[in-house]
Amino acid sequence: QVNPFGMCFDPLGNQYTSDCHTKPAYLVLRGAYYPSFGKPHDGLGFGPELLQHLHGSTGIAGIVYYAAEHFPPEFRDNLIIGNPVTGRINRDTLEAHGSTYKAIEQPDFLTCDDPWFRPVDLQLAPDGSLYVADFYNRIIGHYEVPLTHPGRDRERGRIWRISYVGDDGQQRAPRIPDLTSASVAELVDALGHPHLPVRVQATHQLVHRIGSEGAPAVLAVLSGDRPEQRVHALWVLERWGALSDDELTLLAIDSDRTVRVHLAKALAERSAWSDVARLVVTDRLLVDNDAFVRRAAADALGRHPVEGAERRLVHTWIQTPAEDALLTHTLKMAVRDTLVARNSFDAIDPATWTSPERERLLEALLGAPQPAAAALAMRSFRTEAWPAGQVEGLVQHVARHLPPEELGQLKLIAERYDSQPHSLELVVLRAGQRGLQQRGAPLPEFWATWAQGTAGELLSSNDEGAVRSGIELIRDLQLKEAGQGLPERLQAGGPQAGLSGLVMDTLAAIDHPELVPSVAALLARDDVPVDLRQHAAQVLGGLNRDDARSALLDRLKTAPGNVALAIGRGLAAAPAGGEELLKAMEAGKASPRLLQDATIDQRLKSAGLTDFDSRRGKLLEGLPPENEELKQLMATRKAAFEITTADVEAGRMAFRKLCAGCHQIGGQGGKVGPGLDGVGLRGLDRLLEDTLDPSRNVDAAFRSSTVVLNSGKVLNGLVAREEGAVLILIDDQGKEVPVPLEDIEERQQTRLSPMPANVADKLTAAEYNNLLRFLLEQRVAPVKVE
Repeated sequence: QVNPFGMCFDPLGNQYTSDCHTKPAYLVLRGAYYPSFGKPHDGLGFGPELLQHLHGSTGIAGIVYYAAEHFPPEFRDNLIIGNPVTGRINRDTLEAHGSTYKAIEQPDFLTCDDPWFRPVDLQLAPDGSLYVADFYNRIIGHYEVPLTHPGRDRERGRIWRISYVGDDGQQRAPRIPDLTSASVAELVDALGHPHLPVRVQATHQLVHRIGSEGAPAVLAVLSGDRPEQRVHALWVLERWGALSDDELTLLAIDSDRTVRVHLAKALAERSAWSDVARLVVTDRLLVDNDAFVRRAAADALGRHPVEGAERRLVHTWIQTPAEDALLTHTLKMAVRDTLVARNSFDAIDPATWTSPERERLLEALLGAPQPAAAALAMRSFRTEAWPAGQVEGLVQHVARHLPPEELGQLKLIAERYDSQPHSLELVVLRAGQRGLQQRGAPLPEFWATWAQGTAGELLSSNDEGAVRSGIELIRDLQLKEAGQGLPERLQAGGPQAGLSGLVMDTLAAIDHPELVPSVAALLARDDVPVDLRQHAAQVLGGLNRDDARSALLDRLKTAPGNVALAIGRGLAAAPAGGEELLKAMEAGKASPRLLQDATIDQRLKSAGLTDFDSRRGKLLEGLPPENEELKQLMATRKAAFEITTADVEAGRMAFRKLCAGCHQIGGQGGKVGPGLDGVGLRGLDRLLEDTLDPSRNVDAAFRSSTVVLNSGKVLNGLVAREEGAVLILIDDQGKEVPVPLEDIEERQQTRLSPMPANVADKLTAAEYNNLLRFLLEQRVAPVKVE
């Protein structure tokens, strides 16, 4: 997870976490993957969500499942979650769908009119009261302002205890006996206490202080009439190694599902199974009439793979309703884990499996990055066409993991999907290319030929969407032949002029011989929108070539300020261009004010230029303070906003246009940068800083990196991950850029934000005001429950 801060269990043994920057809470599964910034899942998809809502922010800390009787009934079995951004403690009830809970938002458990209230941790006490750790600070996040900011409080913090007193104001929290000195009989009785923390502590006391000499008393309650007592007695005996096969058989038919769930969980923790334990799990618990029991059994079986387990698990999977997402995901992982642990891929003949069985087998194979798994997927392909929803994942999987001697089988895939609708062709072409790129292998000739033909058909279309898809295919698969005619699309009045930015990127990707002159010609045109000319400067700067630098320098002196700034950033992208830029300033051919731009300044400082500090000082002599121009811009934008009636819905559209590629609000948007739910709490001044000066204070997790390729090209972006032989960069538009590791000469993290620094140029004044209004509206709203 991104930043889990808080964990708890419920009486069934379900584990919950609160997680900053995703959803406020998850019921987590052992071995599942969960969303993070630019990180992929394991091929099986992310673990199912518990909440669809966000409680007004993504900065969540602390979680409690209320498993006690001190609070009134409506609060019992609730999730209670700390929200340090909004200064509230949120509350959810849980609605069961099989073994999957759906959280239902309730009115907040606690609200506070003190704006410094920051509940960062919650704990359920044995007496049923709730303890709250209150960070008590004006500043919310560690990357919100510099660590040296004077507004950070370094002296105060508070701990609150919340208990129920009722209408008469009398304390009702029960007194809890001192379990550290309790007798065996008292501890055994406490195993059935109505408060979960007491039961857990009594369990620990019996295991660690009393030892197995208390076994007779504990065994006696296995047939008692309190399910909670039987559950914890089960765990005490198991931790002593005293739970016999006879007790396993008895507990497997216990009338209470909680006992059967914990039996499966206890068996999952064993290092090895007896024959009785295996039969209890496979023949009873895996087919139990309760979904929570089946989920615990599936998890146990995935950790103890036995012969034939794959098919047993698949049968349970087929019978599982779609709404029970947690059981489905657990079964999916268990099938995968069984196949991997037993290395049973080669023993499976897909022809002997039914279509529903094969579909689920293939879904599990996506999480097994083994050559034998890819070979099994191809055997299934020859038996029956892959299900439509699995085609993309399976094509990428086999392209990446097939044994080298079997890669020729990709031709079967090309033959099956060639001449299909373009939408399907594109999915398959791209998936195959990604898989081959991740393994460090070139496109086979038959795959490249197919892609060239598809790209040509798309480029000849009158539909701009189809043309865009064709250009993107040329860019991503580097189809040089299909891209030969692209420069003419940059000419004045050319077809689909709105695709010019994509065309420039594609010309750079395929290293077109007309790249520099055609992009330089666009940069020099005054009738081209500013943001497109800025993009042209960025493309030329990233080439790190003499002809590209010459084109940028030729335009620098006469370019308007915002375009000159982009040219300066492009030149500063590499040391050679940085030196040329510095010389241009010294010769009066460029404004020294460019040095006051954070991006240019940081890049030049990192370039190792001769006498840079002294040269920089001389150029800046007599100029206003470095941030004066930015301050003026912010003041101007603020004044314009305050006298304008901005449109929230239009601002939502501006957010989608400019920000949603990297940021989420309400679960919609990219997962590259921090989520922005509750961002309106920051206020207007802070939002102006965030949008107009994004590199002012950048958390280390979100700093841009500079990547220099062997060819000399320079790329800038956020490093998301490595996938096999490929580094995934995310550019300032939120687009993933795959870079073969073997092509990288140098890689260095900067102190700059990957967020574009020219927001003011990408939006009109009205659009920018609308965006600010939309962001300011992102505040927590009270939940109304009918």
